[in-house]
Amino acid sequence: MDAHVALLKDLTTLGKELGYKDAELNKWVTAQFKIADDKAVAERQRAEEAAKTAEEKAKIEQQREYDRARAAEEREERRAAREEDRLTREEQRKYDEMKAQMEIKRMELQLRQARLTRRAEEDTHDDEDNDQEEGEVHESRRLTKSGPKLPFFDDAKDDIDSYLRRFERYSEMQ
Repeated sequence: MDAHVALLKDLTTLGKELGYKDAELNKWVTAQFKIADDKAVAERQRAEEAAKTAEEKAKIEQQREYDRARAAEEREERRAAREEDRLTREEQRKYDEMKAQMEIKRMELQLRQARLTRRAEEDTHDDEDNDQEEGEVHESRRLTKSGPKLPFFDDAKDDIDSYLRRFERYSEMQ
């Protein structure tokens, strides 16, 4: 309110300096006051619009920041999932490789056992043929053949490397 009174006084003084008197002075002061009031209203509206615009920009920027943070989290989650998947595949590959190696060793062992069995059968047939001719030789072979017997390999309780070493020693003795 004080601003209006001060403005009216200033406009009246300025109007008198410009040579306006009585009714003309009132008309000119009223017109100038209306112009100043309109400018103040327009200025307030611009300030409010600028405040709203700034507020909207801040909200938009805040949403962008949230979206960026969420996108970064999603990228990190996808990266972690890919890494976990890669590690799982690597572990599975190693497991499959070890399983294949064990299968190869098991097959080698079975092959060796089959060869030994075949040789033992051949030696038994040879022994029977030679038994008539060589009585003493047969007796010594019989003693060796009745030596230690190698048990079958059992995955549950035997170590493949130990079993293979024992098998090789047994083979050499035979």
